[in-house]
Amino acid sequence: MIKIEKKYLSFNELKDKWKATSDDVHYLIQDASLTPAIAWNGYVRNCQWEPNENGKSYLTLTGDPKFSFPGWLYLRLPTAAGNCNYKFSYGTKTPYENYDHFKTDVWFKFLDGVDEVASAFIDREYIEKNAVFMEDVVDNTEVFELGMIETKEDLIIDNQSSINAYNTDLLTLLNLTVMNFFNPRHEKDAKKEEVTDWIKAKGKELNIYVSDNVADSIFTIIKPNDHNPKIKRVERQK
Repeated sequence: MIKIEKKYLSFNELKDKWKATSDDVHYLIQDASLTPAIAWNGYVRNCQWEPNENGKSYLTLTGDPKFSFPGWLYLRLPTAAGNCNYKFSYGTKTPYENYDHFKTDVWFKFLDGVDEVASAFIDREYIEKNAVFMEDVVDNTEVFELGMIETKEDLIIDNQSSINAYNTDLLTLLNLTVMNFFNPRHEKDAKKEEVTDWIKAKGKELNIYVSDNVADSIFTIIKPNDHNPKIKRVERQK
């Protein structure tokens, strides 16, 4: 019998793997924690990030004409349309791994084929029928959103058997955070804000994109059961 190892899961396969409801999966997609990919065979326009007067960036169409794009695209920037309901109108060629990559990756706007600017929206129903979830995307979501880690001992950075079996940039960052704050434990536990700010700063230093949600998730996973930044550990043991 031939054993087929797929590098991606369909929507229903992912539901079965996580034993989750459709709304559970859609919530993670709407929250931008889970990135779907689609095989798009329609019109797109190239986009680029432009700074505005406030120092922030926004996506704008380039001067390139529309063209047909047959291939895989990762869906980006979900627009909420209600509880666990959303739509996408942008995609990229690759899943970004850090902030700089997020800005410089090739971006496309989906077109409905009528004219040069009308958007084609990818909605919840389309994703259930046509989207897939790549292996790396699923692995990262399992670790940082669903907390699928057996024991905290698996997080120790010098646990070579664990690293050889599974590792990502974000897991490396998680391990570094454990070593910096909780292994060994300090006399006084760091506050959540101190830990998450360090995670984001360290991520930027290592060229790893870290959102607020990811930083919060890392802290939730590694926080000791008796975490208490208000009391020194010596006082707790009296």
